[in-house]
Amino acid sequence: MALIGTFTSGSVLTAAELNQFNNCTILSGLNAQVIPNAAVTAVTFGAGTETLDVSNWHSTTVNTSRITPTIAGYYLAIARVTFNRVGAAIRFANFIGKNGGFGEAENGFLGGDFPSPSCSAMFYMNGTTDYMESLCYQATGANLNLLRQEFSVMLLRTA
Repeated sequence: MALIGTFTSGSVLTAAELNQFNNCTILSGLNAQVIPNAAVTAVTFGAGTETLDVSNWHSTTVNTSRITPTIAGYYLAIARVTFNRVGAAIRFANFIGKNGGFGEAENGFLGGDFPSPSCSAMFYMNGTTDYMESLCYQATGANLNLLRQEFSVMLLRTA
């Protein structure tokens, strides 16, 4: 099988090679998930949040924060959260974690109205047990709701 991006003149991609272009999951939701003060928290994606999940890497009922790719390879992950309006310069962060860890990718800042930290990273996933999560953090002194969350994972190259 030719690697995507390596083409030979006159060659035709197989169905399996073309199907690699469909291997992605896009989650997006308007969800008032409560994020506790000063705690890294997994962002959940329940019913109605799957914009695209062709390969069934996400469940809206079990481990709803996880995307678990079923193909070994290299993946691009992009995450963003939008917090409720706070109107003060407080610490906010968004992470992408792998297998329960966090800090693989991070974007944090001091934000005011509707802070929306985002981050992206590339990961190797084993195609069986590895999973990714979007995680967030806020330090406002009290619980704070998310207004919107987005998380996308795309296969870049098989192993």
